[in-house]
Amino acid sequence: VAPQALFLLNHPFVMEEALHTAERLLREAGPSKLDQVRLLYRLTLGRPPTEAELKLATRFLDVGESESTKALAQ
Repeated sequence: VAPQALFLLNHPFVMEEALHTAERLLREAGPSKLDQVRLLYRLTLGRPPTEAELKLATRFLDVGESESTKALAQ
């Protein structure tokens, strides 16, 4: 049910767990986006990302980074 999915995505518990995961990625994988993506796949899916998944994930991170930079500049 759509409202249930939206509730879970925006629930404080889910946001807190996402923050803990991000902190862990930075702590264990360091600043390298490739290493962060590899670790995240291993932790969440129990396997390394394929080359296509790795490219897609790093492209996604690059877009988010450029959008954040634009927002800060305004």
